Amino acid sequence: MNLLFYAVNGGLGHISRTITLMKEIKKHNNKHELYLTTYSKFAEKLMPKKMAKVIMLPDYTIDRVHFFQKLTAAVRRYNPGIIVYDPAPDTFPAIMHLSGIKNILILRKFDNVTLNFFTMTEPKYFDRIIMPHEGNELKNLAPENLFKKLMGSGRIAFVGPIVKKLDKNLLKKVKDKYRITEKDFTILVSAGGGGHQGMNETFIKEALKAISYCKEKIKNIKPIVILGPYYNKKIKNKNEAIIKTFEPNLIELISLSNLFITHAGYNSVNEAIKAKTPSIIIPMHDWPTFPERQLDNAAKIEKNRLGVVLRTCESKTLTKIVLRFYKDKKFYNKIKSNLNAYEFEEGNEKAAKIILEIAKNVKR
Repeated sequence: MNLLFYAVNGGLGHISRTITLMKEIKKHNNKHELYLTTYSKFAEKLMPKKMAKVIMLPDYTIDRVHFFQKLTAAVRRYNPGIIVYDPAPDTFPAIMHLSGIKNILILRKFDNVTLNFFTMTEPKYFDRIIMPHEGNELKNLAPENLFKKLMGSGRIAFVGPIVKKLDKNLLKKVKDKYRITEKDFTILVSAGGGGHQGMNETFIKEALKAISYCKEKIKNIKPIVILGPYYNKKIKNKNEAIIKTFEPNLIELISLSNLFITHAGYNSVNEAIKAKTPSIIIPMHDWPTFPERQLDNAAKIEKNRLGVVLRTCESKTLTKIVLRFYKDKKFYNKIKSNLNAYEFEEGNEKAAKIILEIAKNVKR
């Protein structure tokens, strides 16, 4: 059977999560043919060779008409038994009404957009809604009556975060690539996908300033900065750190680092927890789309004391916290202990098994 996936081009979060889910499905059932539709220009770079065919769509934000035409053409050509959306386009295509196709939605967060979504008619077109969060994580974010209604419907499943697996076999390769030694205090700075240029330009600029200040106090510092493939601003003080545009094995690099400085993106926060690396999280309060999601992700770190959440990326404030992580061993070890004790509920396998179980009842 053919399974078709759609991932929006929202930084690297959606495309990374979709490809991670596709890998998990292949791991459990290699008989299904997988297809990925997206307008993310990094899809083919992230997709393992020969795992799935990537079908590039026109940019949905620029040309919706041709976007839906090409998406519909792909569905008719490959005749999938299941379509998995992450997330669904906000104007629902006619293909959702085609008989015989099971529609599955990967949906994040109970914010106002999500709550409005569940009051509309569109949810009835989805045979299953998978939320890549722990149930308790969202319980307090939705009105109690709606939460109970959704949980009792049998169509919604909280599976836990869907994030890339940490491959221990890659650790040595990554360690050698960056020449990380046991004596180093490795600080990793990541701007996620690197989009939203104005905010990330400030973040990178202030992080590099903080690194410069810290070099005077931390003699064994090894700073690494991953800008993100969408970042296109010039870097003035390149000599302050090892600077790369993209690192395909980022979670392994996080695991090898002593400290991780990043925004409060879904992937970044969950990868920091999974890698058990103390973090400094700086949510983007002026994020152009749904800034409350950044704050919710940061709250997960703050509530469980898995790192430090800052309200600013100003270099002097950042320097102060970095030096505390370095100098205050009791403080550092307590956060490390909290990370080791935290029960990370990974959703990769649960989500894959839900999709494969639905596939059993689809006739093609």
